[in-house]
Amino acid sequence: MEPTTDPWGRLPDEGPAVCWAEDLFVSEYLYDDELTERDEPMTPEEVSALVRRVLDAVGRPGEPPQVEYDGAEDPDNAGRLSRETGVIHLDPRCVRPMLVLHELAHWLLWRHLDERYVVSHGSDFRFTMCSLVEAAWGDDYAEGLADLYAEHVGELWRAFMAEHAPEALR
Repeated sequence: MEPTTDPWGRLPDEGPAVCWAEDLFVSEYLYDDELTERDEPMTPEEVSALVRRVLDAVGRPGEPPQVEYDGAEDPDNAGRLSRETGVIHLDPRCVRPMLVLHELAHWLLWRHLDERYVVSHGSDFRFTMCSLVEAAWGDDYAEGLADLYAEHVGELWRAFMAEHAPEALR
């Protein structure tokens, strides 16, 4: 199956395709449940609680990432991970649960793999993101995100998931 074009008829490359799939995931899955996605930005306390709960659930106890609410340097990007320091930078006007999990996935890969994974949205990132979503909201949400990744990112993702994913995500 070929990746779906975006609303402007463009074939997405891997990074934008991942972010687009996550945006679709939020609109299709999370806005149905007011507890998981919402209109108001999260407070720093809510971010800390979500990060700690998810890290504990995926078996990564210990020191959580440092998060700074200083805005993103790129106006089209509400969050980023510093490759140099491992600090997550968030725009305080845009902090939502999926953004937090997205940057947390980058942080986990930065912490446990080498630097090239920080900016990548490849199969390792997508697998990590599905694991975080499963920890935050359960199997059904993780399966929904995996399906959207498969639909919008392509065949390589489906092959990776078939080989490496836990049974619940296959």
